[in-house]
Amino acid sequence: MAALPPMLCSDAGGTLDRVPATWVMEPKLDGWRWQVHVTETGVITYGGRNGHAHTGATHEIDRVLSCLPPGTILDGELLVMGGTSTDVPTRLTTDGRDLMFVAFDVLAVGGHDSCGMPWSHRRKLLEAAYEHVLPEDQHLVAITEVAPVDHDTFNEWVEQGVEGAVCKDPGSPYLPGKRTKRWLKVKPVKTIDLRIVGLPLDGRGKFEGLVGAVEFEIEPGKVGRASGMTDRVRQEMSEHPGRYLGRLAEFAYQQVTTGGHLRHPRFIRLRPDLEAA
Repeated sequence: MAALPPMLCSDAGGTLDRVPATWVMEPKLDGWRWQVHVTETGVITYGGRNGHAHTGATHEIDRVLSCLPPGTILDGELLVMGGTSTDVPTRLTTDGRDLMFVAFDVLAVGGHDSCGMPWSHRRKLLEAAYEHVLPEDQHLVAITEVAPVDHDTFNEWVEQGVEGAVCKDPGSPYLPGKRTKRWLKVKPVKTIDLRIVGLPLDGRGKFEGLVGAVEFEIEPGKVGRASGMTDRVRQEMSEHPGRYLGRLAEFAYQQVTTGGHLRHPRFIRLRPDLEAA
């Protein structure tokens, strides 16, 4: 048995403005894509978009999911409670502590394919499957929250540390391996001005020998890295680093981690106006 290629969403930018009001939204969780196959002989799990096998790495979660009817396939996220997606690999290769599986879709129930059903029908199947999970196990397995498309709710989620939202057309089927515009991710973007402290020539592939990423100072002793520059700017940074080193620059990012680092930072531009001020 192999993993089904996951369905992927398209990017709607940082606001809900492009999302139809008749859609629904779910919190965008910071975890690993995780697919669960419940069989007669046990639970088989696959991680990441490439569907690598990880069966046996999440014993307690598998124990909970084994109560579901054989032939059930769930799609969701594997989370580290209090951590981020970068913490998942360590947990999988050690003791599996603090892991939680949050399901957001069901691709089959009892051996019957449900991918062709609209999302609204699959959601009801998912809720019915979750009724099998005992209250004392709901810290290990959950299903995503669903809300109408609403700016206030979206902003509350972001303030609570959620990455953003995945907005879904209630009539959308599940299309394995396809990127669809009937699922849209919305991730708010913030900006910050920081000083450039390094331009290492560690680029790879077509950027071999050029600046790989801009190093910026978050605070004394704490340095981050960002890419995002155009090919022209990357070439100029590589040939004339003095034009950039020590200068203030604007960086986009999504959130600040608990360790004080920027999530998904991206170089935008130099800020000579601030330096002049």
